[in-house]
Amino acid sequence: MNLHQLRIFYTVAQCQSVGQAAKKLYISQPAVSQQLKQFESQYQVKLLQPQGRGIALTPLGTKVYEQAKLIFEQEAYLETILTAATPPLRLGGTALALEQLLSQSTVTWSRLKISRLNTQTLIDQMALQQLDLAVLPQAVTDPNYQRFALQPDQWIFVAAEGDPVTTVTRSQLVDLPLIIREVGSTTHQLLVDILGTRQLNQAIEVNDQATAIQLAKQQLGIYFCAAASVQAAIQAHDLKQVVVTDYQPQVRQLYLYERHAMAGSLIDQHLRQTLAL
Repeated sequence: MNLHQLRIFYTVAQCQSVGQAAKKLYISQPAVSQQLKQFESQYQVKLLQPQGRGIALTPLGTKVYEQAKLIFEQEAYLETILTAATPPLRLGGTALALEQLLSQSTVTWSRLKISRLNTQTLIDQMALQQLDLAVLPQAVTDPNYQRFALQPDQWIFVAAEGDPVTTVTRSQLVDLPLIIREVGSTTHQLLVDILGTRQLNQAIEVNDQATAIQLAKQQLGIYFCAAASVQAAIQAHDLKQVVVTDYQPQVRQLYLYERHAMAGSLIDQHLRQTLAL
């Protein structure tokens, strides 16, 4: 039996949603659907079925779920016993940065405690030395951390494929429907700097990347974001890049911060296998 597929099934059953399970597992929704299909096909059974806007367990699915629950509860108990004596490695980052950098093995590495926060909150936690590692799209100076440059990206504007807007200027953007991230995020501050104002007349503010992308796909506004976060949607022709004639796409540089007190400890042994650098 493929325990990875069993875990995916168990999480989907818990969430009663493929989309919510994908977020919880930190993998894409299509990948979750594909693994579920393969799991059912292997045994030629039906474990899940549509129910309204969500999904529900079949009678067989309920039996499998109950047994899977026992397996994963026992797994969690064993991990607690094995790791209780050693504190976890605390890694913080923006949701997009961690999505880009975390390898699949990270999800199951019990020694890692992951916090997905906006940039300002991460900086505040670093100032209090509450993080051992941090990944930020911003260069900050903190005497308690060593900084390393990671892979670059670009900041771009996107809209729904069917949106009539294809080319605009920065001044025109101010009066158009925009989808913006929350105050305190790097994305929000960069957009304000580019447009030269905080007075955005038709802005929808959201607290997470997934919601922003979904709103953009629904043609509710133009979204300013990292290119990596919308690459799949652009390739699927759900979104398109909007050309801003007086804006040159800026480089989005990611930085890894390592707390000096951690040097020579678990980081040296596990950093490169934990982060897909």
